[in-house]
Amino acid sequence: MDIVISVVDCSKVKPFDEREEHVKKKSHLRFNNKQHFARFIKSMYPDVKTILDVGTGGGYLSKLLKDMGYIVTAMDKFNEEDIKYLDENNIKYLNTYFDLNTDISKFDLVIGLHCCEACELVIRNCVKNDKEFAIVLCEVNRGLENDKIRTRKQYVDYLKGISCKLKMTKLPIFEPIECLEWGETIYLKKERK
Repeated sequence: MDIVISVVDCSKVKPFDEREEHVKKKSHLRFNNKQHFARFIKSMYPDVKTILDVGTGGGYLSKLLKDMGYIVTAMDKFNEEDIKYLDENNIKYLNTYFDLNTDISKFDLVIGLHCCEACELVIRNCVKNDKEFAIVLCEVNRGLENDKIRTRKQYVDYLKGISCKLKMTKLPIFEPIECLEWGETIYLKKERK
């Protein structure tokens, strides 16, 4: 089983269309990010049926994946509006944060699109439990309180050091419009026999 880190070349990302309203534009781009990630999941993990979506926020990626036929459980500390959205769309959810002791045994895949502080926890828990995962690193520097990790490169190197199976590649799976230099995607995929 290999863990691959993917770094997207952000210089090829097209700039915002300045004529659009900011809110409309931003929500459209965020939806595209979710679509790209969902397509990546579908292409990389064709046999997956159950997904834990860590740090799902408002639940839009969870709904998109549910509409694609997956059995999705959303996980985050939700506000009332998020819970209403999840309930209206019949999406199961865990109203708590992910940690090293989160039971991931009943899921085929653990994912996180900008799951911020949970990125390292997802990687460590999945590596420990031999579980497939796919996460897109958060575009902000949240959760990097370690004095030895001050740059993005140091952070990626630190995450690569979690397992000796880490590899690096470039895949166009995430369009980091909101962050013109962050878009690393880390995933673990088991070899199928």
